[in-house]
Amino acid sequence: MRNYFLLFCLILSAASSFAQTEKPIYKHFEKGNAFVGIGFSPVYSDLFGTTTEIIVQDGSSSVGLLLSPSYGKMIEKNWMVGAMGFIGYYSSRYSSNYFPPSVGINPPVYPSKNISNYFDIGISPFTRYYFMLSKRNTMAFFLQGGLPFVYGQTKYIQRVGFPAGQQDLSSKQSSVYLKASLGFGLSVQGKFGSIDTHVSNLGWFFSFNKLLKSNKKS
Repeated sequence: MRNYFLLFCLILSAASSFAQTEKPIYKHFEKGNAFVGIGFSPVYSDLFGTTTEIIVQDGSSSVGLLLSPSYGKMIEKNWMVGAMGFIGYYSSRYSSNYFPPSVGINPPVYPSKNISNYFDIGISPFTRYYFMLSKRNTMAFFLQGGLPFVYGQTKYIQRVGFPAGQQDLSSKQSSVYLKASLGFGLSVQGKFGSIDTHVSNLGWFFSFNKLLKSNKKS
């Protein structure tokens, strides 16, 4: 009986200690800490022809993935400097009819499949400043500025089913962008890092970031 009483007291003591334990106050944005992350964008922007989506409809389909790996280091409290990379691929297909240039009544019509392929790659140095929104530092608003350099390539193919056989009518174009980027976002902190979302002329990004704590003692 005594053993049960001691066990009960031990459990009660542990529960009391757990109940009195204060929730952590995060110090992710202290000087010296760093983040490594991966993000993706679900919308188009004026710098990218690619985006993250899967759409399948009758006679058409669109599939794409735009990823953004990143690394940032806190050079001062709440002030980050880092770099974001970009790599994306997007393919859109739909069926239609091809009307070749012709003279006369009732010109011939041929079935065709239209294919658009996009590829993007780039990098952007950036800086952020965080403004804490809670006492435990679980949420922060931030402003962000960057200088993205992006190369994009687009290839159009119209695959026509002529009576003599299939023929591809294609064209290709490339573009290079270097422009300033300004935006804002929201960061939610947790035990292992943060989840961010930010908007700028780069587009709308979501990212998941792993905290790399500084070994330097404060």
